[in-house]
Amino acid sequence: KQLVPPDQVVNLLEGVLVRERGLALVSLRKLPVQQFQTGSGSAPKGEGKGAPTGERSIYQHSFEIEIEGSYAELHGYLAHLEKLPWQLFWGRVAMDATKHPRLKLTLTVHTLSMNKVWLVV
Repeated sequence: KQLVPPDQVVNLLEGVLVRERGLALVSLRKLPVQQFQTGSGSAPKGEGKGAPTGERSIYQHSFEIEIEGSYAELHGYLAHLEKLPWQLFWGRVAMDATKHPRLKLTLTVHTLSMNKVWLVV
């Protein structure tokens, strides 16, 4: 599998949405870019606190999509995303059922790149 290039994430999320009948896009936005942290607690040699951020930095590009639909339609959307040959990292998934049987799903996905700046959505 391959990571989705940051400039293609919006097209990918919307493209899958179009294929799933009954879903409605509420919002889609790009979140601020962050330098990727592995969480291991130790920086690679030469990349401590005082080291300048160089070309070897990895950046996390995050996107949040909100969609409405039935449980089955939302499940279909998520299943379709998982089956794609492109890979996204899943962050947060939240479901709002206050308007049952119409549900609102908020999904945050991430991809990585070596470039800090990409298309602004």
